[in-house]
Order: sequence, then C-alpha cells, then structure tokens
Amino acid sequence: MRTTGKLDRLYRNYKSLEHINRRVRKDLEGFILETEEDYKNDIDYTAEYIASKINDARVVMLSGPSGSGKTTSAEKLSDALEKIGIKAHMLSMDNYFLSRCDVIEGVDFESPLRLDIPLLQNHIEALSTNATIEVPEYDFLTGLRKKETKALRINTDEVVIFEGIHALNCMFIEKVCHRPIGIYVSPRMRVTNGGSIIIQPESIRFLRRSLRDKRTRGASFERTLGLWESVIKGELEHIMPNKWRADIVIDTTMEYELGVYAPLIDEEFSNLLVSGEYMGYRHNMENLTCEIKRFEPISRNNVPEESLLREFIGK
Repeated sequence: MRTTGKLDRLYRNYKSLEHINRRVRKDLEGFILETEEDYKNDIDYTAEYIASKINDARVVMLSGPSGSGKTTSAEKLSDALEKIGIKAHMLSMDNYFLSRCDVIEGVDFESPLRLDIPLLQNHIEALSTNATIEVPEYDFLTGLRKKETKALRINTDEVVIFEGIHALNCMFIEKVCHRPIGIYVSPRMRVTNGGSIIIQPESIRFLRRSLRDKRTRGASFERTLGLWESVIKGELEHIMPNKWRADIVIDTTMEYELGVYAPLIDEEFSNLLVSGEYMGYRHNMENLTCEIKRFEPISRNNVPEESLLREFIGK
C-alpha cells in the first residue's frame, strides 16, 4: 500500500509512460483493479488508524488541493469507518464561509480568512468534548450564511470528518486544546518519458478539475484555465505550508487515469494550452495535450462506478 516507507513512496511516485501503456495493453482490467485496490487499502489503513486514536481524538481534518479527490476520499473513509463499527459524520468547511458582507475587503477568495475562524475553532473543541454544536449552512448563490442550522453531537464511539482545502491550517488545528487527526490527500504520481518528467501531479489535478467543472458547472476549459493561476497561488500560500501537519498522506492517483482523460480532451482544450493563453505555460502545461495523446486511450466505461475518478468524469 502507498502509506508505507518514505523510499517506497518516492519510488512509486514516478511511473514511466512505457510502463503505464504496457499495463493497459497487456491487462487493462487487472491494471485498473490493482490500482483501485491500492487506494482502497490506503483508505482502510487510515480508518484503522483513526479507530486506534478514537479515545484521544474524535475529530478528523481532511485537506487537499483542488482536484485532489477530497470529497470522494472523505466519503470512502466514512464508509470504511462504518464497516469497523465507527459512525462518521461529514462536515464541509465550505459551510463555514463568512457571508460576503462580513469578509474583510481585499481578502483573496482562496484565503482561510474567508472562513469563520473563531466558530470553527469553537466547533472543533466542542465536538472533541461531547458538546453539541449548531452546524451552519452557506448559500453559494446568495453569498450569505443561511439562518437555519443543524444540531450535531457525537458520541464516544463516533467521529466527525471536516473536509476542506484549509482543514490542516494552523488556525484551526494548533489553536484548539484537543488536537484533531490530520489527513492530506492528493495525486502524487509523476510520469516520465526518456528520463524526463512529462506529467506532474499539478497537471493531473488540472485535468480533473477541468473535466469536472465542465460537466457539473458548465464551465469552459477557458474559465478553468483563467482561474488556475489564482488557485495555484492560493495553494502555495495556504495549503502546501500546512500539509506537514497531516498524520497520514493518501495518494489519490489512479495510475491508469491519464488514459481515461485522453479521449475526453477536445480541440478547445488543446488550443488554449498550446497558445499559452492565461499564462498556462507558467505551469509547464502548454505541451499537456500532446503528452496526454501518448497514453493508450481507455473508455470511461472501463472505470468502476465506485472509483474516485467518477467524481471528475461522472457516472
């Protein structure tokens, strides 16, 4: 599994294009099942770890950058905990956004300062001590927090999973008496060809988000690329400096996933990246579509319905 020794993780983080294509051609079904099983093992290991700490920590903070698969990982972790007898409650940190009228002027949209920090600190501490909280709900259409709340209290044999990009920020973890368990998820695979890296984890996340946002939000690839510079800036400032606080790191890469994306990349996507528009070239993505075409194409029908990739390509 991928949560073992440091040298072992480093080795697995690099895969050659030749290796991936050979596995696809030789035994696609076996390759997919093996990759999915690796990820499942990581989730199961994490659930067992949380269970071993439940007497000391019943709050879990799950973080990861855009396109990392946070939502699916949180759901699968919840399911894995349920299977070993621990009920898990899931809370999205998005619901702790301040109403837009309460945000300090000039605060970047990617900043944790857009969250209600004192309320989050209070709720993490309260849940750790069996107190009841009133969970807020944020309306993204109006940009306001709703008046309605939902009461939540967890028992001694239950946990709550906070999921969000800022879940490992020191503002939330280090400022409470009862330190939560920290989980960081993200794709970590780098693909090499001829000794050079041709695909970085950031590019995998960009592909995931582009496909998901086009499918679920009607956002063009142009819009996603236009936002990407700000997204990366926010990650470097607010997410990456905090990931060392994680007790466990889960690699959400599916080794076969680039072959799935190959047939889904259209001409609009290719033209945008090749032109370098919206400074996509700053992230070494101007050749991304050419590199993607090197992968043996895989039909989305081969992707298991319960796969993390369904978060991005749809059911």
